[in-house]
Amino acid sequence: MKQFLLLIFFALSALMATAQNHEVTDTDVQHDDSVSSSHVLDDVTVKAPTRGRLTNRITNTEQIGQAELVRAACCNLGESFTTNPSVDVSYSDAATGARQIKLLGLSGTYVQMLTENMPNLRGASIPYSLGYVPGPWLQSIQVSKGASSVKSGYESITGQINIEYLKPQGTDGVRANAYLDNKLKQEEAWNTGASLSFNIPVAGKELELNIDYYYTDFDNQMVLNPYTFNNENKYSIENLSGKSYSHTAQIDATYPFFEGFTATGAYRYTEAKTTYDGMLLTRPLTSRYKGLLTLGYKTPLELWHFDVTGSVNGPGHLYDRSLYHAYFQLQAQITREFRYFSVYVGGENLTNYTISDPIRSAADPWSAMFDATQVWGPTEGAMFYIGMRFKLEKM
Repeated sequence: MKQFLLLIFFALSALMATAQNHEVTDTDVQHDDSVSSSHVLDDVTVKAPTRGRLTNRITNTEQIGQAELVRAACCNLGESFTTNPSVDVSYSDAATGARQIKLLGLSGTYVQMLTENMPNLRGASIPYSLGYVPGPWLQSIQVSKGASSVKSGYESITGQINIEYLKPQGTDGVRANAYLDNKLKQEEAWNTGASLSFNIPVAGKELELNIDYYYTDFDNQMVLNPYTFNNENKYSIENLSGKSYSHTAQIDATYPFFEGFTATGAYRYTEAKTTYDGMLLTRPLTSRYKGLLTLGYKTPLELWHFDVTGSVNGPGHLYDRSLYHAYFQLQAQITREFRYFSVYVGGENLTNYTISDPIRSAADPWSAMFDATQVWGPTEGAMFYIGMRFKLEKM
């Protein structure tokens, strides 16, 4: 009896499957009969949005990609950090236009500069070399804060900045040292710190939160002492005699509020002090804090890009121990993407803020009061630009 029932069950299952196949075939035939013409579709390219900033939590390395670099004009390397909360680039000499990088509250002399992971841009060439690397040549920049790998050298104290150039493979076809020793001791410093990264679910999206703190303590240091000669615009170069250190704490958060719109906010606090003639004083030309807010929006097809960056630079001391106050800067850029090229228009220092006396006694350069080194803010007013980027590999 059981065998008979099983036989009936299998027979019914086979009939139902045959009927379903017959129905589908009939439907397909009717559908095919209703189509009177055929169409050939063009090639379809599937694109995914790329992030301009990526963070490696293991090595605490931040990668600045092309998606981030094109948010500003970036004519050269010195202009590639305007939207970055960790690195500051400022004029160190108003007369020559030399610029310097600051990382963890200390000047670029304590940052190891690399090109293609090879040590480069050393010593006296650093202030001028930032303008030697064209922005269109850059593929990405990696910024490592604190103690970094020694596989590329051991010169790093506050961090490493590596520059990656565009490679011939997979890129566009066309893209529009003097040293003096006063027999000073070798500089030695201890750098310690910690970094925390979180991805926090908020309203169905992820808030990326980064918090880090670094402490740099010098055992030996070359000190540029402006106080030995009673502020007569003369400086003595000497070995450190006393304490010298910097504390740097930073918090930054990135959140995609809605499709295409992303905001990044950051705040950094710095305390950097060095002993001058037995007095532990705040290092000159070092801002106490910095706040940064960047807003970026891309239309659904990424044909239009809108970017705005605002920054607040905190107060600090000049070499004569006078105070300079905080100031606000604003920059914006609009980009229109086309098939073979993109056009962008933007402006820098849109608040038109400048310091009143970047070069002291500029009319008398041979006087004892001439001084072009106490530059703590912008020396040029609002600047507007327009440009074009070509993508000839698509032609």
